[in-house]
Amino acid sequence: MYHTKDYKTFYVLGRILSGTIKKNDRLRIMGENYMPGDEEDLFVRNVTKLYILQGRYRIEVGSVSAGNLVLMEGIDQAVTKTATITHA
Repeated sequence: MYHTKDYKTFYVLGRILSGTIKKNDRLRIMGENYMPGDEEDLFVRNVTKLYILQGRYRIEVGSVSAGNLVLMEGIDQAVTKTATITHA
């Protein structure tokens, strides 16, 4: 996770393994302690912005396809260290 310029929220860094993620997609976030059938460590959130990294710069984009790294904004409250993220 990378902090924003104001240090109030974080960007979540992830790699897209299959499909495409788009701005405002509804995501299902399964934390480290998630167990199938148990919703204790399961969250559903909307990603508000997407960025790709170009050197030290972040470039806002509308969608990111498989094989790329992406910074996601708006889901930082649901991720502590690691998580598995899928479409909801």
